[in-house]
Amino acid sequence: MAQSAARTGSWQQQSQEQQQQQQQQQPQKPIDAATAAAAAVAAAIQRKSELHAQIQARLQSAGPVLNVLSSSTATSSSNGAGGSGGIVPPLMPASNYSAAAAAAVAGAPRFVPAGATPPATTTAAAPSTSTAASASSGEAAKVNATNLIIDSQGRTIDRLTGEEVQLGQHRPTLKVNLRVKKSEQFKQAMKSNEEPSSGPTGLESSQFYDPKIPQKLPNRQSRRQLAFHEPGKFTKLAARIRTKAQLRRLQESVEAKARRTGIACATKLAAIQSASRTDEVVPSIEWWDAPILKSDDLSYSVLDSGKPIVELLQSDWFTRLVEHPFQLKAPQYPEKPPEIKLQLTKEEQKKLRRQNRVEMQKERQEKQRLGLVPAPQPKLRMTNLMRVLGSEAVQDPTKAEAFVRAQMDKRKRDHESANAARQLTPEQRRAKKIRKLTEDTKTGVTVSVFLVKDLSDLSHRFKVRANAEQLGMTGVAVTHRDCCVVVVEGGPKQTRKFSRLMLERIRWTEGKTKVPDNQCKLVWTGFTKDRAFDKLDFQSAPTEMAGREIFKKAGVEHYWDHCYAGNVLQSVGGESA
Repeated sequence: MAQSAARTGSWQQQSQEQQQQQQQQQPQKPIDAATAAAAAVAAAIQRKSELHAQIQARLQSAGPVLNVLSSSTATSSSNGAGGSGGIVPPLMPASNYSAAAAAAVAGAPRFVPAGATPPATTTAAAPSTSTAASASSGEAAKVNATNLIIDSQGRTIDRLTGEEVQLGQHRPTLKVNLRVKKSEQFKQAMKSNEEPSSGPTGLESSQFYDPKIPQKLPNRQSRRQLAFHEPGKFTKLAARIRTKAQLRRLQESVEAKARRTGIACATKLAAIQSASRTDEVVPSIEWWDAPILKSDDLSYSVLDSGKPIVELLQSDWFTRLVEHPFQLKAPQYPEKPPEIKLQLTKEEQKKLRRQNRVEMQKERQEKQRLGLVPAPQPKLRMTNLMRVLGSEAVQDPTKAEAFVRAQMDKRKRDHESANAARQLTPEQRRAKKIRKLTEDTKTGVTVSVFLVKDLSDLSHRFKVRANAEQLGMTGVAVTHRDCCVVVVEGGPKQTRKFSRLMLERIRWTEGKTKVPDNQCKLVWTGFTKDRAFDKLDFQSAPTEMAGREIFKKAGVEHYWDHCYAGNVLQSVGGESA
């Protein structure tokens, strides 16, 4: 026991000597609040180690008691721990306390009283918390942390200037102040996020950063302020719009009247002045005044002779009658613009029929209420027999059933007769079909000119003639060697149907007389004022002049010229190729 106590004393002396040597070798470091706290912890641990040394010294004097305690402890440890044997280890030696104190203040500056040498410890980087605390303080943030020391009175002094430095302290505050401070920090962070950064930030250097996700927060638009309009603004605007509309209607009516009377064309012709007219010599008298003068000297100077104008004019040219020319409407403008039918969807048609039925039902009910029309009998069926007849059906069910079936048969016959009356007769259906096909060509006729290479097949001729008759079209078909011209006249709808027949439906390469390269081509389509042909008929032209003569009789020889010239050019191009 004495040997262990001696070893403990020697350990303490060695640890104290090492600490003194480290204090002499350790350079003086900057001191701040965190350093002071670490130094206080080290001092407390040192005092505890000294107290432990005193306890060990007292235990050396109590040898017998310590032996008894050691034997009892060894027995209990052998029974409980598996009999490892040994005495109770002493309490933590002083060297361990010194090591714990050194570990507590590792990496932080030591507390160095004034006039004392700092202890030597393992150097490490200062924690970021101490730097943040010193930076957050008011005046201490402006002073270099390496120049701060603590004097004997515990004050923080700048080593260079000797002035006292006030360090920041944590003081208790209310939750309201914390929330305000937190909101200000959040606003500053938002402003820093909105500002574009030139280099990588801490967020971008993180491994969880995704550059694909936009960092810009949505900007809330500022609330629009109230803007009041001046009184009378919209009234003036409406009056201006009404004035413009009235002026437009007046201008349109004037243009329509001028168009009907022909004044517009005359005004345009009168407004056109030739540049060469200014160089002409002004005549002595206009040509329209020369026939009515008696004098041989045809000039306006005779009017200045002083004689009455009646004596100077020839009376044969004047009568009491006034000629009023009959006004003709221009053929280019229709009497009434065509009405465009409104195309309704299936749902809209159902809704319209439903509304019409409701209106008719309301009208019948109103007439029945006024007594103008007798109320209809109840519509009896086998399902509502008992509900309508009531006691009569219970007394004689057979009679009631026969009565109901008779009513049902009567309603069926009335329905079938009404449907039959609404059906059109064959003559009416034929007239309706013709009326749908025929179109009004008073305002203009649509003309289409087709060029067919070979039209000798009878089936092709029949299709062309039959469709032209069914559509009510006029025209002519002239057949010539390698040049067959078909001209049809009718309305726009008829022309579309016939064009589809010629260009798509008829297969010109098929038939009894097969022509491999036979084809049909639309040469021209347009509008004319009147029809040039009667019922479509086929005519044969042995020569080119004969074919041109057929069209010349109708005054449309240019149809043949255009088709024949195009056919010649096409044949010449095919031969050269």
